[in-house]
Amino acid sequence: MKKNILTILLALISVSSVFARSGTVLDDRVRLRSAPDLKYSQVEGYANKDDVFEIIAMTETNSEIDGYNEPWYLIQTGNQYKWIYGGYFKAEEVSNSWTEIETYSKSGAMLYSLWGMIFDHISETRAYYSKGTLIDTRTENWRSPEGWMDVEILVFKSGPFIIEAQSSLGDTSWCNSEMVENADNPINIKLGISESELKEIFGSDILINEWNHCDGNYDEVVKFNFSNGKLKSISFGYMGLL
Repeated sequence: MKKNILTILLALISVSSVFARSGTVLDDRVRLRSAPDLKYSQVEGYANKDDVFEIIAMTETNSEIDGYNEPWYLIQTGNQYKWIYGGYFKAEEVSNSWTEIETYSKSGAMLYSLWGMIFDHISETRAYYSKGTLIDTRTENWRSPEGWMDVEILVFKSGPFIIEAQSSLGDTSWCNSEMVENADNPINIKLGISESELKEIFGSDILINEWNHCDGNYDEVVKFNFSNGKLKSISFGYMGLL
């Protein structure tokens, strides 16, 4: 399921020129980050000279850091995905491994990084039925291709998140999780910031009080909920959970 999260939002992404799938680290103790940004990211490990990593994606624009003007690369290390700066990482141009590498806009890259915070919450919804504190239940009548059906909705709180799980016939078809209190996350974003501060982090094309899609099939979505000019909560949604 985590592989699905790597699918790039079509509205935010363009396809780059031909690059290789792998790259080599050019120095020792190169920082691996949670997001392609020095200010809004966490250091989540280090790589050393001559380490080779698979390239998953890259930023569509370059960043000027330490005298370099290079993109960031999303790499796979073990079963995790981290960002490494191109000034200290060279994409290999081996003829038998050339392929098109998809690229993130700034907003797309930061949405991807933020999404990593909530994935474990909403991908294990059933566990939260027992772990969370149930605060509401209701039934709604939904229309589907097969006709109308009653959908049970369970709302429960687990830590800084309120999770709304909607189910039919015992299987979760949709899960919406909302960050309602400040919590640690990959890009150090906090509730209470202004719209201009949010756009500094994510880029000017980020949507306010609307769903930002993280997936070409619209399976993964993020919404920034503002009230009185301040970020009140962050909503995350995922369809197709069982």
